[in-house]
Amino acid sequence: MVRSYFRYTEKATWGLVVSGGGRVVALSDGRTALSPMLEDVCAWSIRHGGIERRLRPAVSSEVTALELSPTEELLAVGYADGSVRLWSMGAGVAGGEGDEADAERVTLSGHRGAVLSLSFSSDGAQLASGGSDTLVVLWDVVGEAGICKLRGHRGAVTGVALLASLSAVASVSKDGSLRLWDLHTQHCVQACHAPSGELWAVCSTGDSLLTGGAGGELLLWAVARSAVAVERPGNGTAPDSGDGPADGVSDGVSDVAGPPGASTEVLRGERLWMAAQATLCGALPTSSSARVALILPSRDGGCVGVQFADRTMGMWRVRDGADRLRRASKRKAEKARKRKRKDGAAAASDEEEEEGAVGSETLAAYEAVCGLRSSHKLHSFAFLQSKPASTPLRLLVAQRDNSAAVWEVDLKARSAALSEAGVATPAGHKAEPRAVALSGDDAMVASVSDGEARVWSLGTRQCTRSLGCGYGLSVAFVGSNQFVAVGTKAGALQLFELATGDMLSEESQAHGGAVWGLDVGPRGASLLSASADKTVCTWALVGSRLVREQSIEVGDDAMCASLTPDGTKALVGLLDATVKLVDLDSQKTLLLLYGHKLPVRMGCVGWGQRTRNGAAGLCPASFACCPIPTGPIRPSLCRQVLSVAASSDGQLAASVSADKSLKLWGLDFGDLHRSIYAHTEPVTAVAWVPKTHYLFTAGKDGLLKHWDADTYTLIHVLRGHHAEVWGLAVGRSGAHVVSASRDRSIRLWTRSAEQVFLEEEREAEVEAVLDASLEKQQQAAEAEEEEAAALGVDGRAEAEAGAAGRRTLESVKGAERVLEALKTLDDEDERVTEYEAALARWQTKPADRPQPVLVPNLLLLNLSPSAYLLRALGGVRTAELEQALLLLPFDAVRGLLTRLLPLLEAEAPIELMARCVLYLLRVHHKAIVANRSLLEVLQPLAAALHGRVARERATLGYNLAALGFVKRAVERAGSGSFFDRAAAPTPSVAELRRRTAAREKAGAGGTRKKRAAKVAE
Repeated sequence: MVRSYFRYTEKATWGLVVSGGGRVVALSDGRTALSPMLEDVCAWSIRHGGIERRLRPAVSSEVTALELSPTEELLAVGYADGSVRLWSMGAGVAGGEGDEADAERVTLSGHRGAVLSLSFSSDGAQLASGGSDTLVVLWDVVGEAGICKLRGHRGAVTGVALLASLSAVASVSKDGSLRLWDLHTQHCVQACHAPSGELWAVCSTGDSLLTGGAGGELLLWAVARSAVAVERPGNGTAPDSGDGPADGVSDGVSDVAGPPGASTEVLRGERLWMAAQATLCGALPTSSSARVALILPSRDGGCVGVQFADRTMGMWRVRDGADRLRRASKRKAEKARKRKRKDGAAAASDEEEEEGAVGSETLAAYEAVCGLRSSHKLHSFAFLQSKPASTPLRLLVAQRDNSAAVWEVDLKARSAALSEAGVATPAGHKAEPRAVALSGDDAMVASVSDGEARVWSLGTRQCTRSLGCGYGLSVAFVGSNQFVAVGTKAGALQLFELATGDMLSEESQAHGGAVWGLDVGPRGASLLSASADKTVCTWALVGSRLVREQSIEVGDDAMCASLTPDGTKALVGLLDATVKLVDLDSQKTLLLLYGHKLPVRMGCVGWGQRTRNGAAGLCPASFACCPIPTGPIRPSLCRQVLSVAASSDGQLAASVSADKSLKLWGLDFGDLHRSIYAHTEPVTAVAWVPKTHYLFTAGKDGLLKHWDADTYTLIHVLRGHHAEVWGLAVGRSGAHVVSASRDRSIRLWTRSAEQVFLEEEREAEVEAVLDASLEKQQQAAEAEEEEAAALGVDGRAEAEAGAAGRRTLESVKGAERVLEALKTLDDEDERVTEYEAALARWQTKPADRPQPVLVPNLLLLNLSPSAYLLRALGGVRTAELEQALLLLPFDAVRGLLTRLLPLLEAEAPIELMARCVLYLLRVHHKAIVANRSLLEVLQPLAAALHGRVARERATLGYNLAALGFVKRAVERAGSGSFFDRAAAPTPSVAELRRRTAAREKAGAGGTRKKRAAKVAE
């Protein structure tokens, strides 16, 4: 009989405020903040902490960079897989919590590594990104495509800044260089190196740049347009690369012409190549020796915040233009007075003083205000909107302990303090959760970490209780879900009441070592604890206390324990890599199960009517494989991990270990049914689905796997966590699975109605492996091409710039669809030709045979050939179109150009067709010129394209003029601004419902008044 399985899908993720990558962003209203939460970007209310919107991509990749456009209509998010996704924020953030896949506007692929920095232009039309692959990529936000890829850095690009007024991009890297790129020529026009050897942040503040490096180095640069090359009469040679002006010498220019497209000016008969140039003004004094992590200006530009990689940050006030002019005039007057007192010999040094005055004047514009020191390492910060100008400056500061706070900076008093109002953030553990447990009614989830235990509502995912405890390693619900028991690293057993959140009792001497695991008896009134003191204890709930019933010596450190369904026996995992089945009444060992190669430790257990779990956080001194001999260690260094659990019918037991295996045992005779290589990393937890022989395992590879213990087959894999999974719990009905990870997230997986077919799952796994290998080969090929381009191999004249796109699986699939469409159309042409020939023969002799009939081609989907071709081209994403066209062979290029020629006259998507034609002509220029048949097509293509674009431009101009006329007419009539309604934010669903209810209530009230008036008459 074929078994049917149901798929478990992720329903919710909670427990996070801010994750490792990216930074927090505050909207201009001062009420909403955006923060990266692993693969999601969540918008949450600063007032009450509720998540209002969740932006989740289709591919699970962690967020590494975050930037909001100046108009706050777009959000650019960089991910660890090298992609940049643009999310639409125009509809507002008050859309309710949930996945906002529809808000994703476009995905841009151009980096081979993680995206580390993003920067919008002042109008939001362009976006610059820097990645760990040493590349700077410039994107066209409106066209949803890449402009160019800039090479030159020798280390990861840690910061970028778009200087729109200077038509330049500034980038800093770990190689310690600041590079200025000219957007017109796509060349590096200047390269400057910092004394610290590393640069980690860059920020544009008007006519200057701030860069932050190692050792708390904060450098100020003055940026202005100046001549970097000159073309004198008779000299028309272009420079080979940007290395000439890259030295940044300000007292001379190169005697060569600028490259094509350069911004030039003519002065005294000489053509000057004008580009942005940076001049070092000096270093701002800082109080921290840690590297600079983030530099951010305030919204009005009057203040700059600098965050360091430790617990400190500094604030600098930027003087405005009027203040700087007053100071400059005073300085000039003082110099004039000094000049009168000087003799003629000393007057020669005045010019040198004037040159140094420019840098000192810019440096004096920045005044240190105050410093801020937090209780934990800082993650990032953002400026909040301050309503009156006299109120203190408010900062939203996120910390590495998964928390955030609001600080108020008084610029006049030069002080900073935590805001009294504070900030309400989404609830989460400050340390990684070590274990989770589900209540008996599947309504609550308990999680425990270092210093606190939290109880969550499974329906709303809100924290209902926060319990202060020790270093918690295990947790369980006892007493009909009225109490929570926590086992700590110090060997204590703490009991909390859920109704009040108070600690009712604490057995500080419950064990002489860490309490690795807890398990609840069948009726919920008894408790089993396993400890490193080589004992397993049973406890009874008497009133509001836990009373020890018995203590059983097991001969070695007990790393996990699990009760059988009847509660009379216990499975105990020991440090010597064995599992014992112990009778609790006689305290005798009934079975000894051995086969694991590494010691045991508690992970997570699951039962029919209940759920048990636990976790670990210490390293036993006797474990030889551990890198350090004793004491607390990092979870990534722990190697001794195992969990045991028994099925709800008591027939099977499952155990997992750091040897990456899952072993299934029979509890009747202790025979080993099967040993399965379960995970690629040590397995940390196992839990059975009640009343079935299905089970879940979790591992350090961040995966959850669903197994069938009867057939020993893997059903499917649950992906979502980005770090080791420490805790696992399965609900009483089997419909819910909860997991806790080192990434501080708690995830809820629910059983859906979708069936899982094992053959399809195995095929999908094979395809994923093939896709991963193809992606790896593609990355290796791209790396070789980038290296060759950077070195100028194969006679590449412009090695600094290249195509911005990157070949991905989506672009390969898009090229395949276009090729398939062209082949289908060629076959259709042959079929139509054969039909016409057959029809011509029949017309000559109609009596010999029946009239031929042209049967419609089902492959065309009831579309015309032109519509079918445009459908295939339109199916390729805009960002992947150029890479898909680049994969087409030359024969397909010739066929595509020939088929697009008659469509340019009247078909609708002229932007798509023009982009395809121009890109193909640019890429295959030499081959097209050398082909005589295609030369005959070039002239008609040019004429058709120019004529169609001219008509479209005229139509667009006419429509804009008509809109302007209507706008002026509306404003003259005095009925308000024409664009008021269009510019107003779209109300949320809750707001629309509130308005509807108000209208209905008003209508009902009016009806009652009319009836009362009629009765009175």
